[in-house]
Amino acid sequence: MKLFAFFLMIILTHSQDSSVVGYYQVIDPERQDIIWVRSDGNFIYQEMGEEYMDWVERSGTWKTNSDTLILKENRIRNKFYEENDSVNIISDTLMVQHLFIISRGKLKMYSTDIFDKLVLFDKKQ
Repeated sequence: MKLFAFFLMIILTHSQDSSVVGYYQVIDPERQDIIWVRSDGNFIYQEMGEEYMDWVERSGTWKTNSDTLILKENRIRNKFYEENDSVNIISDTLMVQHLFIISRGKLKMYSTDIFDKLVLFDKKQ
């Protein structure tokens, strides 16, 4: 009985819905962004920059909570300051969450700092 309870606890605390695993492309003729939700619990988000061949890559971990996909990204933020005629750098890590509603093979942006407008991603095969 204890072994059953242990496995049940593991299943409930690791909420990763395998149906969300896959490759998603933004539905917007002006963008080519992609999100790759990997089965190992990690994601890669590639955002097309201002120049056509300029890509920004973000990565982190993901989990699901009901119909919400939660992407957790750790960003390194550098702060520069000048002291005694030299420039110093302080780095810290900022955790950012991106929330998407999962609906019929699509991801609909719910809360994020990446986009300035509503964005929809379609799952590709």
